[in-house]
Amino acid sequence: MHKWGAPLLAAALCLLAAGASQRELLLRQMALHPDRAWPRNSGHIVYAWPGTTEWRKSYIEPGGSFSPVPGSFGLSLDDAETAPIAEIRQHLEWARDSRLPLVITSTKRFREVLWSNLPGHWFISAESSTQLPLHLSIRSGGPAGGSIHSLENRYGRLLIENRWVLLFSPPAASIRISDEGPERQGWRRADVTLAPKSRIEITDLRFGPVYTLPYGSARAVGPWQFSDPRLAACLNAQIAQLMMSLVRNETRPGDPLTYPLAWLRDGAYVVVALARAGQVDLAKSLCAYFAEHDFFGGFGSEADAPGLALWAIGQTVSVAHDPAFTERMWPAVRRKAQFIVRMRHTDVSIREPWFGPIVPAHRNDKDLDLVCDPVRDGLIIGRMDFHRPVLFVNAVSFAGLREAATMADRLGKRADAARWRVEAQETQTAWEEALRGKIGDDERAFASALWPSEIGARSKNLLKQLMSKRWNRLRTADGGFRQTPLWTYFSLAEAHNWLELGDRPKAEKTVQWFLAHQASPGFYTWSDGRGEENSFHLWNQVRGWAKPPYVTTHYWTAAEMALLLMDLGHPGSLANANSAP
Repeated sequence: MHKWGAPLLAAALCLLAAGASQRELLLRQMALHPDRAWPRNSGHIVYAWPGTTEWRKSYIEPGGSFSPVPGSFGLSLDDAETAPIAEIRQHLEWARDSRLPLVITSTKRFREVLWSNLPGHWFISAESSTQLPLHLSIRSGGPAGGSIHSLENRYGRLLIENRWVLLFSPPAASIRISDEGPERQGWRRADVTLAPKSRIEITDLRFGPVYTLPYGSARAVGPWQFSDPRLAACLNAQIAQLMMSLVRNETRPGDPLTYPLAWLRDGAYVVVALARAGQVDLAKSLCAYFAEHDFFGGFGSEADAPGLALWAIGQTVSVAHDPAFTERMWPAVRRKAQFIVRMRHTDVSIREPWFGPIVPAHRNDKDLDLVCDPVRDGLIIGRMDFHRPVLFVNAVSFAGLREAATMADRLGKRADAARWRVEAQETQTAWEEALRGKIGDDERAFASALWPSEIGARSKNLLKQLMSKRWNRLRTADGGFRQTPLWTYFSLAEAHNWLELGDRPKAEKTVQWFLAHQASPGFYTWSDGRGEENSFHLWNQVRGWAKPPYVTTHYWTAAEMALLLMDLGHPGSLANANSAP
């Protein structure tokens, strides 16, 4: 090589690195050093105070690897990144008076308890399973790591990026600081030797204030009864994860760093799940966003929005027993119900502005403001997911009209109530005719016919025939799925419709399949789609989740699971006796 070749090559590599994303830098190091332990890139969960922003959510991977916030660092004990998933035991627990759950992780080498008593303040209690010293790594890569240029040992305390302070009790036996990659790229790391039983205290000096939301403990509060303790644990986990996902007073459809926006459709199910799980004040707070905005979500103005918003608000009203809250919601309820009536009778396409960001891949779509096309055969021809799932759109519109009529009755608005019930009845008749005509086999239809809409209440025999054909085509003899569902929330919603048809075993078999196929076993989480579905590319700024196989956790799925479990576990339900072991 020419004498200037090596310096020029080094300079070129520096230029390339300067333009590389944090994800690309992580992937390069992983490729260069495949023998090292790296983030798992599977099944992470969000651990956070409700209301915190996307950039103040903690991430935890199987094995207990932890990042306090996106772009911070990765913290892991011993074999956290390398222990086989089958050997890891993890679950959530609720201590007395704790608002967030404790995160319990066990491997063959240690047991770890992680918790937070205040925003920006975490504790990890760890105990060696072998009574040998514990080995702790603080690295740039992690569940949601970032570059580390500054890492100092200050009299036994670690100071990271002049922001995070780590204190060890008892004091660490040794702390070794080194580089595991190019210094200019921020690959500093610390290897710490701890006593066999130790506590780690982590403080974020720049965490900042948190949006205040009304809640007590992040779990379900209610009378549900389950003979299988996993179902109770699963229900509590769903509600906790829904609460921890909240950003200000906004819901998120999935992992908040993948979906940095509120999405009405997914959010409606989240609100109803929280309301029914006893988090009524929290649900009421979230309803304000649905009342203020008619269309929001990554695909623009969609036709199912008014109906689902009315359903979410109406379900919350029904459990809140708060006349003042009902009065506050009324102007929005009337506006949304009238919009459904407008869609039902339009002979022209309706376009309406939306609120909030759009998924980057769809920002140039010309129909983002298109709500619906002219009515046909008495049915709204509404846009949802960039196509026209007629039965779903009309089912949730029917549900919304009925909720609006019920609220109108509460407030003595008899004329409004009567008019909306007539519109709902006409919608139901047209929907039934379309079902008899077998208008497609869109899974959305069988995820909405009885649950949550009840529009198919007069067509149960036909629904059972159609759904039985789907079951036989998609499911195995023991009730499993022939192929892993791509849209897990639709599969759980269909199971809920089986429950409404009176076929509890099919609903229970679906739940049992989900319990056996968790994204992060023990935390009761599931995935959505393949790869980074509808990504905003924020994970490119983070050294973690480098090769996403899917989006997880998905909060519409969590809400559907919670709502199904609450109906299965209703006091006196025979489902408990029939649950599979």
